[in-house]
Amino acid sequence: MLLLIRVDDRLLHGQVGTAWTPKLQADTIVIANDKACNSSMLKMTINLAKPAGVDLKVLELQQAADFLNDKDGKLARRHVFVITETIADAAFLTEHVNGLNKVNLGGIRQSKEQDKVKISKQVFLNKEEMEILTGMVKNNVEVYELVAPMDPQKNWGAIQETFSKGGGKIC
Repeated sequence: MLLLIRVDDRLLHGQVGTAWTPKLQADTIVIANDKACNSSMLKMTINLAKPAGVDLKVLELQQAADFLNDKDGKLARRHVFVITETIADAAFLTEHVNGLNKVNLGGIRQSKEQDKVKISKQVFLNKEEMEILTGMVKNNVEVYELVAPMDPQKNWGAIQETFSKGGGKIC
């Protein structure tokens, strides 16, 4: 069962391993990220944050889509938590993976070269990301911001409102 896709530019880290994974009762974590899959150093770092007893797959984006579509039925009894680094990667997976229809924005930080609007303490979005998210919502994907499981959840309408008030405009 596919539980959730989380966009977090830190991928697998302490909060994801100690708060999110138990809350979701996930027994499998899939990191869908081309860069991580092709970097032995990054894979080693990610593996250090993996909770005990949880399977971890670090896959390129297309490999992750193929794996998550589960043509062999191997994931039928698994509880799978998917993590991507970017909104664009999350959009790719929601378009190419059956049943992946919830996207949690959990850690998208400000960068120097991008003009982003602060949505919450850990989520900053630019116009391009908002356009991608808008497309996902139009395709019946539930999008919300929730940094940690115990925090209040910000739904799509509140994200749009915060973005607009912050000076961002969506065409």
